[in-house]
Amino acid sequence: MAKLTNTQKDKLIAAAQNAIHFTVVGTGEFPTDMLRYDICWPASEFNSRLFNQADTRRIELKGLKVPTTGRWASFGWNVVEASS
Repeated sequence: MAKLTNTQKDKLIAAAQNAIHFTVVGTGEFPTDMLRYDICWPASEFNSRLFNQADTRRIELKGLKVPTTGRWASFGWNVVEASS
């Protein structure tokens, strides 16, 4: 894996600081591939622990782009809040 240049590192840090916050609600298996697809990650360690629970849950995420609500819905999960 190639090392990032300082410019690339700065751009990644700036993007993460300006991340879009959103919340998804659903039950059953969490669609982990959506993290890659929407370029997002759990907003906290607590939220990452919610992935494997079986009941209905709200998971807060951060991402680099607006979430694709239709694709989340296709997995049975709804985007209920989104803000930049």
